[in-house]
Amino acid sequence: MNYLKYILAAGVSYLLQTTLCADWPFKPELVLLLFCLFFSGHSVRAVWAGLGTGLALDLCNGYGFYNTILYTLAGAVCGFLPPGVFQDRRSLALVGFILSTLLLQFGHPFLTLIFLRQAICAPLPVYLGTLAADMICFFCLYWLFWREQVSNG
Repeated sequence: MNYLKYILAAGVSYLLQTTLCADWPFKPELVLLLFCLFFSGHSVRAVWAGLGTGLALDLCNGYGFYNTILYTLAGAVCGFLPPGVFQDRRSLALVGFILSTLLLQFGHPFLTLIFLRQAICAPLPVYLGTLAADMICFFCLYWLFWREQVSNG
């Protein structure tokens, strides 16, 4: 696995997420999407990559260690999904992405409840809109980039 390629792609995704998508009513989680596409089915490497990605996001955003905790858990979810159960890599990444999106959407309020003693939640339509935006971005990115790799070989 080429970690340099992932780091560059994650940096570009973070820039797009914080600039181009910042004013959208439903912001897609582009870094999480890229993470799931790269690390689904890669066991321990996904956990370590989740730890590094979450730590980098927390350092860039100035938050506590919420992303570090949640991305490490997302790495465990994506990394330890059994690849033999799914028909193809896209299905594996999609299931990991849906589970990780739900983990992030409901994990942030849970962690703020634990650390700040107040759950900071968005309204349900925002959660559903974010999930829809995530799904649209997933299929667009998969169609644009990974489809060629599958057809070429």
